[in-house]
Formats: sequence, structure tokens, C-alpha cells
Amino acid sequence: MLGLARTLHALGYTNLLETYLTTHDSSEISKFQYQMAWKHSQWSLKVPTAEGSSTKFDGLLYGCLKSMASNDGAQFQQLVVQAKASILIRQNVSFTGMWEEQSQPSILGSSVADVDAQFHELAGNWSRRHAVYADGSFDTYSTLLQVEKCCLTILDGAAYLPAWQLKLAKAARKANRVAIAFNALSELEQTPLGPSDHIAYLMEKARLYYSINERSRALEIAKDVHRQLTAEKNQGLALAQANSTIGKWLADMKAERSEVIHTTYLSAATHIFESMSAETQCGHEASKAYRTLADFTFDIYNQVKTRVESNEWKRGKKVADAQEAELRLFDATSSAQKAHSRHGVLRKQVEFDKRERHAVESSVDRFLTSTLKNYGLSLRYAADGDMTPVFRILSLWFRHFQHTLVNDEMADIVQSVPSYKFIPLSYQVISRLGTTSTKSNIVQELVRRLATEHPHHTIVQLLALKNGSKRGTAAYRDNIGVLKTEEAGNVLNFVKRSSPMLAALVENMEVLCDAYITLALHDTKEYERRGLKKIALANILVGRDRVPFDNCLRLRKCNQSVPARPAVLTVAIKPRPDGDYSNVPRVQSFEKDFTVTDSVKFHCQLPSLSQGMRIVDREEDLKDNMEACVREAKASFASTDILVEKYLRRPRHVELQIFGDKHGNVVHLFERDCSVQRRHQKVLEEAPAPHMSDALRKKMGDAAVAAAKAVGYVGAGTVEFLLDEDESFYFMEMNTRLQVEHPVTEFITKQDLVELQLKVAAGQALPVRQDDLRIHGHAIEARIYAENPYK
Repeated sequence: MLGLARTLHALGYTNLLETYLTTHDSSEISKFQYQMAWKHSQWSLKVPTAEGSSTKFDGLLYGCLKSMASNDGAQFQQLVVQAKASILIRQNVSFTGMWEEQSQPSILGSSVADVDAQFHELAGNWSRRHAVYADGSFDTYSTLLQVEKCCLTILDGAAYLPAWQLKLAKAARKANRVAIAFNALSELEQTPLGPSDHIAYLMEKARLYYSINERSRALEIAKDVHRQLTAEKNQGLALAQANSTIGKWLADMKAERSEVIHTTYLSAATHIFESMSAETQCGHEASKAYRTLADFTFDIYNQVKTRVESNEWKRGKKVADAQEAELRLFDATSSAQKAHSRHGVLRKQVEFDKRERHAVESSVDRFLTSTLKNYGLSLRYAADGDMTPVFRILSLWFRHFQHTLVNDEMADIVQSVPSYKFIPLSYQVISRLGTTSTKSNIVQELVRRLATEHPHHTIVQLLALKNGSKRGTAAYRDNIGVLKTEEAGNVLNFVKRSSPMLAALVENMEVLCDAYITLALHDTKEYERRGLKKIALANILVGRDRVPFDNCLRLRKCNQSVPARPAVLTVAIKPRPDGDYSNVPRVQSFEKDFTVTDSVKFHCQLPSLSQGMRIVDREEDLKDNMEACVREAKASFASTDILVEKYLRRPRHVELQIFGDKHGNVVHLFERDCSVQRRHQKVLEEAPAPHMSDALRKKMGDAAVAAAKAVGYVGAGTVEFLLDEDESFYFMEMNTRLQVEHPVTEFITKQDLVELQLKVAAGQALPVRQDDLRIHGHAIEARIYAENPYK
């Protein structure tokens, strides 16, 4: 009984659940009776008590709401005090101030007597709280919305109910709870709606139909809304959203010509936002519209560019050139030959072909600059830093840095987009300093903004670049080059001139970096010979004045100024839009001594996996091994580059199966352990991985999902990690396909991964969310290899 009731409730089949509850009487399913009662304001049930109640949260919540409806303050206060843990801890429903000692019961921070005068503020507080829950568990968020909806009903706040119903429908749609979404829209349809609420209802209904692959019906509803808004000459947010949504759907369905999609819908949406005043512009919605247009033009750009660079196009170009040469021969002959019918036909053909080819080839630049412009506008209006537009802007810029129009667009982007959104890729930007191209000035301007507005993220990188031609191997110095070093120094000088505080900060960070380099290169052989594990930092002399390491900052005159103190280098600092880093942790002092490790472990790896790999356990062996690696690299690959990485003695090979769709959703389907290998080839694949804690599984899963989201990944993929004995894990690679070991994941998740691939490829949203996925049992796959035992 409990299983059926839970299933009907989760799927949103309210009518069936009500019928079932009326014909069955069991303490196990009584909580559903209370849920149905408080959702429909039916106050005839008996109020449960906190002690010995089998209903726990739902029954107690029903009692609280009933006492509010009847204005029974004493009973309300008693129930809340008794059930505080159940309401607050188990369900994460924050009833702020409910249990404060007041003469009247407190409802979400407002007393009953003055709630009517505080509806607007109350609804605003609730809406801000929704942002915390909207991206989490749907069950928690829907419960929160239902509780608030019930409170609004009790307190005669009917004007706010449509917005709550729309939020519930939207959350249910995103969580793939289709029945709950349709129920919410059905209730909304029966509610008197204003014009704006009615438009929002119709668009949400269209999105719901689109999510269940009834695309034609969804498109018909959306176009009806578009025609209605156009007829009313409504040029506001609603029309912009309708334009952008219809354009995106038509592009996904390939149901209209690209020119119509671009002009009639996607560009029309952005034009509406451009016509709005700064006070009325909706940043989030404008960002979505520009992002949709940019994604569309980016796809068209890739299609046209691929066509122009294809062998077929080049062969056609040769034919056109031959025809043009033939036409020139005709033009050079006598007038009698020119009168030949072939001459007139050839001229028309050559002129038509030249015109069409020019139109196609010139459209490559047009779509390229349009893509850059719209990604830049999307970033400008977005409240959060979406990494996909940043990746695409920088990759397109670096690939076309000699293109004048591209550099012009980038100059506008650098001026208009908040600099903090480039911080995650600041290293890629800073590494382009000193290039001998027209983009150099734009790079320098962007790096100057990053360094002056976000010094704790960039100054260390600039110092490393500045000192690159003086320290490190000859190959590293050659790679850095003199120009990069000079440009980094110029930017640092610019930062110093910007303000006395920044000047002091740069000088302090330079002192600190030099001190750490000296410490890293300090010879510890004598300490190791004597068996000493600790070295006093006072014995390490740094800088030109040879001061003790622990005093390298203390002796500086600007050290007392907190803003001039360097931030702790090992702390991750989140980029701030306002550039206020006054509260970041600063270097205050140092430990008295540091520990000498037993051995230093390096793994020198060349581009080839079959040679050049060496493990160095002793520091004195490092130089000879690195030089040998460089020699082998130069002989085999004509390159002196090598890779130094941490060596893991007994790692495990653990990989995460992930799936992403075209709607921005990404989930992981747990892990597979592939550590049993022969000759670097997997032999056994096991899911779930043995000895994997829930906390570690979540941490690795979150990392895999974040990696996929960062690149806008769509489809099946496998993110592979090396897992160390101390549960540290390191990214190894990502396979952008469905691997042969995927059946073990299918067994434990009860998901058909091939079916998911087909649905995602068809443009559908993933039918499962992370909270829906569970591990069922255990699965092992074994591979059979055929080998020649005599080799």
C-alpha cells in the first residue's frame, strides 16, 4: 500500500491518490492523507500530536496550518515548539521566527496581525529563497512551494498564486515530473489570470509539450502567443522570450530556413532588448536571448566554414576559374566569335557563380563576427560567469587573431564585458602577451584590467612570466621568449602606477614569490644526512638583502597595510564582480620551520607512452634523468618539451560515466573501477567501485559533471581519474563516446545508455535527473584477449 501511494504521489496523479486514500486505512499511508488535506485546505482531520505520531512532518505541518487557519495561536505555538526538528531539519523548510517568544504566532517572520500589509515583502523574501532550492532536490523544492502556496491561500494572497503555480510547473518539467507539471498547469488554467500571467502560462505549457517531444504542438502554441503579442504591438519581455524560444526550437527541428530563423525570431528578440532602457532591461533574459542567437550563428559559421574548406568547394572553384579563363579568351577574340551563343551563356554563368561564391565566402566572416558580438553581449548581461561563451570567444579570437574585424569585436568585448568573467581563463590570456600581431594591444589592455581589478588572481602569473626568461631550463626560457617577459614587466609597471596600494602589493608579492623559489631550491642534503626532518625558516636567507625567510614581509614598510599584503597562495579565491577582495585571507606570518620530505617523486613523461618515462625517487637523480628525457625527446620528436608530474605508487583507475543534453543538463551515472589491467589494457571493469565512500563518490561525480558542463558537453562520455591511496584523485582524460564497458553501468543504474544517446541526439532533454539515479546491485565485466604466448 505504501509503495503504491508513494508512486502515485511522486508521479503527481492526485485524483487517483485521493481515491486510493478514501478506500484504504493504514497508518503507513496516513501522511498522504494529511498532505492532500493541507494542500486543499480541508481542516476536518484530527490534529496529530508530536509524541507518538506516525505522520511526523506532514501531520504536524497539517496541524500548524490548521491552527493558523483557525487563528489558534496557543495550539500553533505548542505544535511548532514540539515539531521544530521535524519541520526544520528533516524537510529543510525554513519558518523563520516561528518559535520566538511572541504574544502572537509568527508566520515566516511576520505576525498574523500585520501580514496583510507585508505581502509584497513576504513574497519577495520567499522568491529569493527559491533560488537556493530550485537547482537542488525537486521534492524539497516542490514541498517548499506547496507549503508557501497553502500559506498564501490561508492568508488570502490569491494574487501571488499564479507565480507559485508557474514555478511548480517549471520545476516539475525540468525534473521530468510530467504529471505534476500538467497538474500545476491545469490548476492554473482554472484560475483567473491577468494578461501577463496568461502569456506566461501558455509559454510554459508549450515548453512542457516540447520537453515530452510533442514539438509540433509546442510550436503551434508558441506561435499563437507570438501572433497575439505582435497584434497587440507588445514589444516587451514576453515577445522577446517568445521570439527566442521559437527561433531555438525551429533551429533544433530544422523546420525553417536559417535566414527566417535568424531575422524573424532570434535577431528580433535581441533587438527588443536593445530598444529597452537600462532600467527595464532584464539581464538574465537578455543574456539568454543573446546566447541563443550566438549558439545559432556559431553553428551556421561552422557549417559554412566547413563547406568553404571542403574538397568539393575547391573543385568547384577550379571549374569556375577555368570558365572565367575561357570567358577571357572569348572576350579577346573577334566580334563574330563573340556573337556565338556559347559566349552569352558562359558570361551569365561566370557572373552568377562569382556572385554566389562571394556571398557564401563573405558570410563566413559575417557569422564569425556576429558570433563573437553576441557571445560578448551574453556575457555582459549574465549575472554569473558562464564558461562556454568565454571558451568560444577566446578560441575564436586566438584562431583568427590576424582578422581585423575579429580584433575590432574583441576590443568592444574587452571594454564592455566585466573582467571577472575572464578570470578562470586568465592564464590563457596572459600567456598571449608579447605576440607580434595586432591582437597584442587588445591582450595587453585585457591583462591590465585583470591585473588592476583582480590582482590576487593575476599578479603571480605575471611574475612567473616576467621571470621566465631568467629561471628554468634553456628550453623553457626559449619558449617564454624575451617579448613575453618584457610585456609582463610592462603590465606590472602599469599596475604599480595605478595606485600606491597596488604598487605595494606587487612588490610584496614579488618578494614572497622570490622567497618561495629560494626555499624550493634550498639544498637539504646536509639536513637529510644528519637525519633532521625540520629546518628553521630563520635559517633560509632570501632576497638581495639576505633576510630570514620568516621576516621577508615583516621588514617591509608597507606590510602594516592590510590591502597590500599578499593573499595566501594556496587558497582558492572566487572572482568578485565588484573587485572587493578586502576579506581574502592574507599572509600574516609563517610557521617557524618546514618539513624535509623523505623523497621527491617525479614522473617525466614524453608525448609517446612507450618511451621516455622515468621515476625519480631521489633529488640528486633528477638532473641526469631530466637531461636524458630531453635528449630522447629531441631525437624522437624534434622537441625538447617534457612533462613533470606527481608519481602515484599504487593508483586506481576510476572512471565516471556522464551524460549531457542540448538543454544544459548533465548527470553522472556513478563510477567504474578499471584498475585490473594487463599491458595498460583493461581486463576487469567493476561497478560500483569497491571501497568507494558516498562522500568520495559524490566528490568525484561532481568533478566529472563540472568538467562536462564547462565545455558544454552533449552525449555520452567517460571522465577518467587516477585515485590515490589517500583518496586524492587526478583527471586523466575524457573519452567522448560510449565505451565497451558501459553495460556494467547499465546493470547498476537500470538505464539504457544507447537509448539515452539516441534521445539526446534527437534534441530531447535527459529523462533522468541526478536525484533520480540509484545504484542497484553490483556488476563486473571481463574482457578476453587473444595473445601469442611465445611473444
